[in-house]
Amino acid sequence: MFIDAMKSAPPFRSAEKPWVGEVPLDAHGWPTADAGVVAFSDVANVNGTYRFSCAGRATVTVVRSPAEIRDLTYDAAADRTTCDIVFAAPADEVTHLFLAFTETTGGVREVKLLRPGYADDAQVFTNEYLRAVAPFGCLRFMDFLATNDSTLTKWSDRPTPQDASCATRGGPYEYAIELGNRARKDVWLNIPAGADDEFVRELARLAKSNLAADLHCYVEWSNELWNSGFAQHKLNLDAAKGDASLGGPDTNARRLAWRRTARRTIEISRIFQDVFGGRNPRVRVVLAGQHANPDVLETGLKYIETNAGPPGNFLYGIAIAPYFGNGDKALLQRPDIAVDDVCAVLLREADESADARAKRSHELARKYGLKSLAYEGGIDLGQHDVAVETKSRAQLDPRAGRAIESHLRAWFDGGGDEYVYYTLVARSTKHGYWGLTEDVRHLDVPKFQAAARIARDLPTPPP
Repeated sequence: MFIDAMKSAPPFRSAEKPWVGEVPLDAHGWPTADAGVVAFSDVANVNGTYRFSCAGRATVTVVRSPAEIRDLTYDAAADRTTCDIVFAAPADEVTHLFLAFTETTGGVREVKLLRPGYADDAQVFTNEYLRAVAPFGCLRFMDFLATNDSTLTKWSDRPTPQDASCATRGGPYEYAIELGNRARKDVWLNIPAGADDEFVRELARLAKSNLAADLHCYVEWSNELWNSGFAQHKLNLDAAKGDASLGGPDTNARRLAWRRTARRTIEISRIFQDVFGGRNPRVRVVLAGQHANPDVLETGLKYIETNAGPPGNFLYGIAIAPYFGNGDKALLQRPDIAVDDVCAVLLREADESADARAKRSHELARKYGLKSLAYEGGIDLGQHDVAVETKSRAQLDPRAGRAIESHLRAWFDGGGDEYVYYTLVARSTKHGYWGLTEDVRHLDVPKFQAAARIARDLPTPPP
């Protein structure tokens, strides 16, 4: 994603074994003593010359990695250390780069490791990443912002571009907006479940001032607040239980929580309206619910209508997550499952994006004059440590691409609006087969090409 590989690196560790140990870090995650770092890992075919620089004096060495340091220099006037790191691993070998910084005077800061082919990182994002997002219209940053289980409440405590990496506490909103601007894409920003009103107001100010005027900002409170697997579910549920204003005679805790989700969403909408000077078409606030349980959204919308007025005064749309592929759980847990079996499941279940639950969501949206969106969706084969290699191979089968194309066409033909596929890039593991591709450098794969075809065929939405 980033030209500077350090923006995706894990926290600094010991100089002797950069993958373990603890070292003192400042508030932004930079080490204040000798340290080491896993610059990158589990990658292949990334050979070339990386340009390294940091603030402070350091002896830079490679630890157990196929690379060498060249032209190590310290500029005392600028207080900067620079060198080239020549990485040379065998073709197709999955490998890593571990670095150590010793003989420092109080650690290192502003560490950069520019990927081969870049003289600077003014562009921020790699050419390959920008090409990968090019076919699509909107980028949702839920994972990048570390939304799930977030403990953030104050704007002053959020991740910032001054942090050592985006991999520890999540990425900063500034980079999300920067990517939208550079790629010319709308951005979908998630707000932590515990964020206070000032946090929301500052985010609205940032979006107003930094996002290009012809791009849209989708806004969602947290992520899947109905999902008991996430800490934000408990936070919202516990708060709702103690709020008598949400229920009246209804004391069902889950419905109270759905109402509280709706209430907080309109509070966020009002703050954005205040910052943007009223209802502004650039701001698209979304109330997300559950595909499997349409009552989540119906309860929330009724609450808004009764207590605040027409939902269209506050919301752009409602959203669900129409995943497919996990219907035959017994088959998916068989160790002898074949690629043909996986592809047959995907093709058979692809049109779940147009099932009765999706249609009900579309009908609900139309009733209130809203858009009907998919905040997530795609292939979900469950999280089973069974036949992972077979299921992974199935993702590269042309039939997986046909299934995705059928799935997306069914969504749009059935009345759905914007669909955010989860996710652009991810390696297939027992935890899921989410990515349209496993590597942004490799876009000629069936799933990515299918999604790109659908995106290119869609009519250009109105401003």
